[in-house]
Amino acid sequence: MGPWLAIVPMLGLLAFVFAWPIVLACQQSLAGSDPLQSYRALLDSSFLIVLRRTIVYALLVTLGCVMLGTPIAYALVRLRGWVRGVLMISILLPFFAGSLVRSYAWLAVLGQHGLVNSVLLHLGVVNAPLELAYTFPGLIAASIQVELPIFVLPAYSVMRQFDRKLLMAARNLGADPVTAWFTIFLPAQRLGIATSVALVFLSSLGFYVTPVLLGPPSAYLLSQELEVRINTLGDPSGASARIIVMLVIIALVLLALARIKAVASSQRRTKRGAFAVALGRVFERLARAVAPARWWLLAIPISVLTLLSLISQLIIVPLALSGGEYLSFPPPSLSGRWIQQYLIDPDLGDATRYSLGITLSAALGATVIGGAAALASLALSRRASSFVTILSGIPLVVPSILVAAGLFLATLHLPVEPTIAFVLIFTALGLPLCFLVIRASAARIDPQLSRAAASLGSGPATTALTVLVPLLVPALATGFLFAFLSGFDDISVGLFFSTSDNMPLAMKLWDRLRDSVSPLPAAVALVVGLGATSLVLFTRVAFHLWRSRRSHYLRPGAILTKRI
Repeated sequence: MGPWLAIVPMLGLLAFVFAWPIVLACQQSLAGSDPLQSYRALLDSSFLIVLRRTIVYALLVTLGCVMLGTPIAYALVRLRGWVRGVLMISILLPFFAGSLVRSYAWLAVLGQHGLVNSVLLHLGVVNAPLELAYTFPGLIAASIQVELPIFVLPAYSVMRQFDRKLLMAARNLGADPVTAWFTIFLPAQRLGIATSVALVFLSSLGFYVTPVLLGPPSAYLLSQELEVRINTLGDPSGASARIIVMLVIIALVLLALARIKAVASSQRRTKRGAFAVALGRVFERLARAVAPARWWLLAIPISVLTLLSLISQLIIVPLALSGGEYLSFPPPSLSGRWIQQYLIDPDLGDATRYSLGITLSAALGATVIGGAAALASLALSRRASSFVTILSGIPLVVPSILVAAGLFLATLHLPVEPTIAFVLIFTALGLPLCFLVIRASAARIDPQLSRAAASLGSGPATTALTVLVPLLVPALATGFLFAFLSGFDDISVGLFFSTSDNMPLAMKLWDRLRDSVSPLPAAVALVVGLGATSLVLFTRVAFHLWRSRRSHYLRPGAILTKRI
């Protein structure tokens, strides 16, 4: 019973934020004299058109991430040195920037006065600016770049474990490199790629910021309809029915992923039909034809994507120093007026302090709750530990807008303070990253250290605080950082719980962006980014000093030498 006491807080928080709103949404969607009225209304309205458009959008984004992310993950495994570092930075940088800043940066890239049009006009390729932003292709391109880290990181972690001797064996048997890659390497990665596909598809299914900011008016997606149904139309039963439909889609995707995992673990081969065999032969001939130019086919798109990813984030710096009234690149002049406006604006200052308060509290809660559950899960049986790990990953597969909308409808008639709702939801959303990072780090610690501490009379709590926690400082800091970033830039929760007195910074900027597209968000992103970077560097230096000082005193003979 001991380990479960440390896991109960995480299970209770997940039950309150996820399970309870789902049960109430089911009840609310079936309320009334006709229990199926809300679902019949979905068939009679434009919901099916919006649902089909949302699924097509998610599929296109997922397909783009598969086509670009698979070779990028493979390149991360093969490359070494500074090239690998640049590629990793280009993948991780958008993730740390946040969804609002990433989408805003794409406005500066694709807008009529943006980077792409400026370059094309300067080179004389076009005579007038192209319509790139506020189009469906532009939305898909921006969404792929925004979602790419979600695909690459899990795929890369699985590809790192592949034994390359199998590819060498295939080469020795006469297979060319491309054929060996498609027939040996890629099938072995089907579970990792399927997991990445599921994560990207489910995230795109509930994406809100990028479609609203960059999409055309015709690209009206399900997340937008859910927000309008709650905040504008005041239709809780209709919104509950839409939440249930989206949860059913999520459940079907997870069942498909579980089926793929079962097939992969049992190593069963399904019988291929004649069409699959013919398609495989055509694909094999195509692979042999492109084998001589395989490195160019890999290097060119990766280089272009890396350059575009870095530019779309680094463009924030000149935009923050723009002296113009509206968003344009290159800026008409350089000035610090927007940074000064952010620093002296009382509304933005209050919003910044409020965001820091709720996100720091949520990150601390996620680190403590997730860390305690991660350490306790290692003491459970394999089946129980897998069950706890699966439960901890629920926030990764449920879009945050569904979580916020469900909890808002569940607490509609309850006196719940917005600040408490923000902290609870952000804590729940940050739990998976903290749990997985801390658990993976704790699993590599020698268990004999804990046994030695126990043999010297330390209890479980004392052993955890004096032995495990000092060794887990890097993992705890990483989990805390991820949990903080996941909440600081979130818009979905603010759509339902923000008030005039309790409005986070991201929501304040979102309201101003919808009125006019100015360089102010770039100035805020630059100041906040510099502050966060300074804090990370200070924490890293302090940790290294603490570790070196600690290792000095723990070195054999150090205490005796000091006494002498």
